[in-house]
Amino acid sequence: MKKRVSKISILILAIALMMPLILFKGEVVKADTKKDISVKTKVGFNDKYKVGYFTPVTISIKNDYKDIQGTVEVKVPTSENKYDSYMKNLSIQKGTEKVVTINVPVKQAFLKYEISIKDGSEEVYSEEIKVGSANNQTVKFVGILSDDFDSLTYLNKFPAPKGVTVSTELIKLDEKEFPDYLRVLQSFDVIIINNFDSSKLSKEAYESLKSWVKLGGTLLVGTGTNYNKTLSIFKDDFIKGKPGEIINVNTSKIYNVATNGDNNNSVSVENLNIQIDGSSTNIQEGNTKLLQTLKIGSGYVAIAGFDFGLKPFVGWANNSAFGEKIFGMINPNFVVSDKFDNSYRNGYFSVSGLVSSLMDKKANINIYLAVLIIYIVLVAPITYFILKKLDKRELMWITVPCMAIVFGVVIYFLGSGTRLSEVVTNNANIISLDSKGVATKNTYVGIFTPKKMNVEVSSKEGKRLESLDNPNYNGDAENAKRNEVDTVIREDKGSLEFKNKSVLASRTLSIPSTTINLGKIESNISLDGDNIKGSIKNSTLYDFEYCYVITPKTYYILGPVKKGQSVNVDKKSGDYVGDVNQLTYDKKIYNLNTANASEEDRFNADLLRMSYSQSMQPTRVKDISVVAITKDTISKPLIVNGKDSVVKDRTIIRMPIVLNFRSGDTMQYPQGFVEHRILNASNVNYDPYGDVFYNTGTPEIIYNIDKNIIVSELKLYLESINGKVGSYNATLEIYDYKQDKYVSKTGDSFNSDEIKKYLNGDNELKIKLTIGNNGEPVQVPEISVKGKVK
Repeated sequence: MKKRVSKISILILAIALMMPLILFKGEVVKADTKKDISVKTKVGFNDKYKVGYFTPVTISIKNDYKDIQGTVEVKVPTSENKYDSYMKNLSIQKGTEKVVTINVPVKQAFLKYEISIKDGSEEVYSEEIKVGSANNQTVKFVGILSDDFDSLTYLNKFPAPKGVTVSTELIKLDEKEFPDYLRVLQSFDVIIINNFDSSKLSKEAYESLKSWVKLGGTLLVGTGTNYNKTLSIFKDDFIKGKPGEIINVNTSKIYNVATNGDNNNSVSVENLNIQIDGSSTNIQEGNTKLLQTLKIGSGYVAIAGFDFGLKPFVGWANNSAFGEKIFGMINPNFVVSDKFDNSYRNGYFSVSGLVSSLMDKKANINIYLAVLIIYIVLVAPITYFILKKLDKRELMWITVPCMAIVFGVVIYFLGSGTRLSEVVTNNANIISLDSKGVATKNTYVGIFTPKKMNVEVSSKEGKRLESLDNPNYNGDAENAKRNEVDTVIREDKGSLEFKNKSVLASRTLSIPSTTINLGKIESNISLDGDNIKGSIKNSTLYDFEYCYVITPKTYYILGPVKKGQSVNVDKKSGDYVGDVNQLTYDKKIYNLNTANASEEDRFNADLLRMSYSQSMQPTRVKDISVVAITKDTISKPLIVNGKDSVVKDRTIIRMPIVLNFRSGDTMQYPQGFVEHRILNASNVNYDPYGDVFYNTGTPEIIYNIDKNIIVSELKLYLESINGKVGSYNATLEIYDYKQDKYVSKTGDSFNSDEIKKYLNGDNELKIKLTIGNNGEPVQVPEISVKGKVK
């Protein structure tokens, strides 16, 4: 009898184990690949792509099977048994071919993705492809748009911080290969346009290029005799300039730059005489500008007057060294180690924390812990002790379940006030505003649901929604399975579908940059010695809960400002070193270095940091801005599962202020108000947050003085290098433009005769520091200037 029971038990157990396979057989068994559908797949650009960024997957389909109306998707593993589906609709007739490009993230692991083609719900093709650790952030991508790519392959060396080795990948691009998706373009460090008709780029590609520059990208444009081709797309106000004549220039600057001054032989260059509004000059021969740089947002656009694909550059032994030097001139951040931070990776974790902290209904964990402790104490020692005294211990089987029910009801009602009753979208809006009232909004969204459910979300305006997924793969890369879909990203529709995420998990996405009508922030600010004074008026449509004025050295806490209200800026709240993080951690605007920091402060601090750092660049303050935070609703509802979502907004607005440094015919820029850039720091460690150098080296710094001032007084503040503060082993040289070389300088002030030889035609002052090996940090010196209006 026992033997029969044992066999029956084993049979029942076997059937129970088999049931999931029987019930879900249709979901796990894949259809056979049809032999008459052939697919060729290319990942990245000539199989080059960068870990932590997005890359295109180009799928070439030849269909000899039947007419197909369905989808093509790339399945990207997200965890051990889940994947994200990047999908596009597919309509392809029998006997035809089609190319589909889908942009996907490259995860932090070597993984097998899957290409899947479906006709309706039937899978007719599937194939695994390997995607993974091909290149990391020490590999620099240089995209080249040129009709003569081979002539530019010498631009294969990249500047790097001291002690860091980088390599370069040259990517050949054309109007078809050029990314029109910003998240793909962000994997490039430099884009070069030379001898190429830029008007061939699509409108979407050009908009992507401009956004890429504003977020920290570096664009290098060669002109010369082909300037009409290379500049043909720049017909808007992205670059303002006026081309002149092409002249032959005999210059020693080309060889000088490439050899660090060892070779000063002259060479003839065909150069376009072009004036670029707001630019600074990198290389100049007499009055002729050979290379100019324009800072746009956090990025740089460099215009060379010559063609990089012609002599003397092609076939020259030092052409790679020349390219490396000009890359460093154009964008000094290339020699900063922080440039290797991955904005896509860091952005995901910043945004996830940001939108999660917006939740209004939070459970008080202390109350739950107290209830739990009371329950444990009552159930175990107290109940047992009382029943033992009464000699009724057998009643434990009744009292324990009853108390569990009672405490369950208590916890239910405690938690009922913290539960969501409907779908909520938490929006963190980052708005950039100019003095004319032109506002650009970037929105990050966290979607929270009252229960575990599928969530399909789209924009009413038809905007493309972008999923912000975890760039890391959370699982065993060798045994990654793609059994359960996590998120469906429909590229051609711009919609997202989140599958069965838990109640506690946010569905995180972003809405691309849009222009909105916000109103204006009116400022009447002037200098008062080294500080500022004046007033700020809130002429926007919204009330400000918090308002600040932040300069590169000081900050002013103005408090709440209602719409239509003005507030005075008169007394600074404090000083700092120019690092945004210090404002939030060092008892400045916020003090997050304490366990008692409020959730409100933490969230506002995150907003403040993001308003300065939506780019690949360090978060250092280099302008004077009004910064305001509002809780008013600005965003329109998203469509979630066919209905408008509940919107909870928090918005930060930042507007740079243009100070009036003029009083009558006199202009004055106090200490800290003259911008500088690091020209050459490849041989020294540079910390952009503290604006200091470490270890030995000879960095060069250029100060960009207003071109409209005739400087009569100039002072260098040398406390960090001449021993007035601390003891630093550093000496300073200043560039004498009349002698065309660096000369020693010991004093910190200049008379009017000295100033003439130390400033070039663009009012640039250039210095060089020689830093010793005593290990002390050396602060970048600041300057102040005074003079007459030109």
